[in-house]
Order: sequence, then structure tokens, then C-alpha cells
Amino acid sequence: MKTYSSKLLLFGEHIVIKGARALATPYAGFQGRWEWSPDDRSLQQSLPDFLRYVKAKSVLAEQLDHIAFEQDLEKGLYFAANIPTGYGLGSSGALCAAVYDRYAKQPIARSEMEAIPTLQETLARMESFFHQSSSGVDPLVCYMNQTLVLQKGEVPQLTRIRATSQEAPLFLVDTHQSRKTAPYVSHFLSRYENAEFRSTLEEQLLPTNEAAIKALLEVNAGALQEAFRQISQFQYEYFQKMIPTAIAPLWERGLTSKDFSLKLCGAGGGGFMLGLAKDANTLNRLQLGPAVL
Repeated sequence: MKTYSSKLLLFGEHIVIKGARALATPYAGFQGRWEWSPDDRSLQQSLPDFLRYVKAKSVLAEQLDHIAFEQDLEKGLYFAANIPTGYGLGSSGALCAAVYDRYAKQPIARSEMEAIPTLQETLARMESFFHQSSSGVDPLVCYMNQTLVLQKGEVPQLTRIRATSQEAPLFLVDTHQSRKTAPYVSHFLSRYENAEFRSTLEEQLLPTNEAAIKALLEVNAGALQEAFRQISQFQYEYFQKMIPTAIAPLWERGLTSKDFSLKLCGAGGGGFMLGLAKDANTLNRLQLGPAVL
């Protein structure tokens, strides 16, 4: 059965809203797939409500075969996933990607790059059922199952991460608490109104974020380590509200020991934090969380 991976926002959290580049990639460590269980409709969770939403939205009702969708739900179709909700991993994105892939009447192929904006718009309309509003990025990453470079006002660009865990020992740290994205986005936007904060962010974080994306895509391990450490230091100083209290000591330990660095992985406030160890041996020794690459 085909699977739909979760998604990780590696770089660009929050600042992508203000025009910075971001890098998002599918992560097979968590995923979902269609399954059947005629005798346990509780497994369908929000799918019946989602179907009603699709039928009520004329554009989606025209684009998706909601009749087949409804018939399959009556037979016990459900989406079996281990993607935790409230973690910024695209749990609703994976579901929307799966629904589109199965029920789109005229599906846009993953190779039709010129149609990505149209595809993203449709997926955003679908995911708005779960989040009230959506950029469509999460389901797009899940559907394309490829790494995307994102920039406000630009068409997402496909790319490939060639670095291995030897060259980029990235890992995830579980905060063991879920969160909602909206409050942290609002907090960031509120702070961005402050001229001093905005100037500091634009002078320090934006170029460092760009350097990190460039280093990862070009497999420049040294440059990646330096840029990641600088992002970690900046976020520790200026994004304190987005760092769970229980994770702060570990974050500080990384900055002090230089064995690893931590940064937000998405909106922050919970879910996963993204880490980078100084080398693969250190990653294996520390065993802080699962490797990403």
C-alpha cells in the first residue's frame, strides 16, 4: 500500500512569512497510508466531516470524486498514520495529499512543475478544513514527496538533499508536548513590528538562514555547522517563548559544549526540535533522537 510521509521544515521557520527562503522535506520516520476496517468506523476520525466539507465546497466538489470517497468510507476506509498531531509534521498535510492522490478527478502529476501553483492552491483549500487557512505547503511536500525550496511570492522549487548523516548529522528531539502553530506565528508577527527586533532579525538571522540552506544543499559540512550554531544562538536569545522550558537546559548544553546545536523545527512551542551534531560519531554517542537523513 502506498505511503505518505510526514514533512519537516528544516530552515526558514517564521521568517519565510517575511520573504526569507525556507527548506521543507518529506520525512519517512512518520507516515500514513489507506487501510480498511469495516467494523470500526471510529478509525475514520475526521474523515466523514472532511467529506462533508469537500461536498459543501463547490470547487473541491468538482475537483474530487466525492462520490467514490463516500462509498469507500461506507466500506470502512480510513487513514492509518503514526504522524503525531500538533507537532508540525504535517499530519493533516499527509491526509490531504492522500485524499487528493486517490480522488482527484484530473490529478496534477508530480512531474507537471508548471502546474505546482494550481496544485498548491487546491491542497491549501483542502487543508483549510483542518486549520481554517493553509498555505498548502505541507500537503504539497507530502504529495510531491520531494524536498522543496520555498519563498513567498515564488513558485516552490524542487531540490534534493544529497548530504548524508555523515556530512549532516541532523536529528530530532521530542519535546513530548503538542502545540498549535497560530499563537506562535502571531507572537512572531507581533515582535516583528518592533523596529529594533526587525533590524536585528534581518541583519543576523536572515543571512544565516540562507547560509544554512545553501550549505546543506551544497554539502558544505563546515559552513552548515557554523550557520546552524548561529541560528541556535539567535533563537535562544530572541525566540525564548518558542522554546519549551523542559528543552531549554538541553539547548543551552549544546551551545556550551559545542557537541550539538538545537533550533526550532517549524513554529516551535512543542513538537520536535531539530538538532545538528558536530559529527556522526557524536550523534551516535549522544543518542538524543532519531537521525533525519
